[in-house]
Amino acid sequence: MAIAKTVKLSAKGQIVVPQEIREEIGVQPGGKLVVLLRGKEVVLLSPDEYARQTCGMLKGAWGGTQEAVDAYLERERNSWE
Repeated sequence: MAIAKTVKLSAKGQIVVPQEIREEIGVQPGGKLVVLLRGKEVVLLSPDEYARQTCGMLKGAWGGTQEAVDAYLERERNSWE
């Protein structure tokens, strides 16, 4: 469901997230949001949704096996000395 609302930016750079949108994403007043900049687009996500969307993004970044990850960590630790 797409919901579009116009909000006003305060002198302090604050916005009020409309109630309808807060309810749709499950955020209560005083709750937290993740502010994400994608190019020129600002996206507000609940922390749970952000975690869901980013889960597994780095899988395999340090190796495809436990041995490869262990070897990477060992090289890193040795480089600190």
